Amino acid sequence: MIAALDDIDTVIDEVTGLRAELASVRYQRANLLAAIRATLAAHHDGDDDPLYYVRDELHAQMPADHRTGEGR
Repeated sequence: MIAALDDIDTVIDEVTGLRAELASVRYQRANLLAAIRATLAAHHDGDDDPLYYVRDELHAQMPADHRTGEGR
């Protein structure tokens, strides 16, 4: 029991980190969903490039070191 209590700080740190990561993933997912909805609306409205919204969001979520020299 004492050994388990010794690990409590480590477990709390791990849970805190996982909660932050989960919040980030939820935020990214919400942004992707909004981009998908905007794409569908743009397609419905006859936009010339309705996939712009999805491409833009995917680009925004891409790590900075992968964004350089993309060319699109």
